[in-house]
Amino acid sequence: MPTSGNIPAGCTLSAGVITFPLGDTTLDGYDLSNITVLIQDTNTGTLTVRNCSSSVGSNGVYIRSGVASTMILNISNCTLYGGGTNMDQNFQIIKVWCPLTLTNSWVFAGAAGTYGPKPVVRN
Repeated sequence: MPTSGNIPAGCTLSAGVITFPLGDTTLDGYDLSNITVLIQDTNTGTLTVRNCSSSVGSNGVYIRSGVASTMILNISNCTLYGGGTNMDQNFQIIKVWCPLTLTNSWVFAGAAGTYGPKPVVRN
């Protein structure tokens, strides 16, 4: 689980929401159960989320960006549970307005899965 003591330098964790500094950041190997990963409009660079998971039985994980965000989001080798029936049925597990690449990952048990208006690359 991410804590304020083990997340990358410059990131903040407050009330279950992780926010990021400007520039490149990597979240690697975290259990993101009950966490919102929030990319703000001012973020630039690349956010890499890899080898992360969220537990079945939790409220899942949400990955969001601001509408004007230009940060590039790369998600790889993750198993992301969306909260199943605990989840708001109007929410996607991943809902971003920034460029998204999703590879070798399983995104499941969410109302709508993934949303990204820019090109989404899935492998």
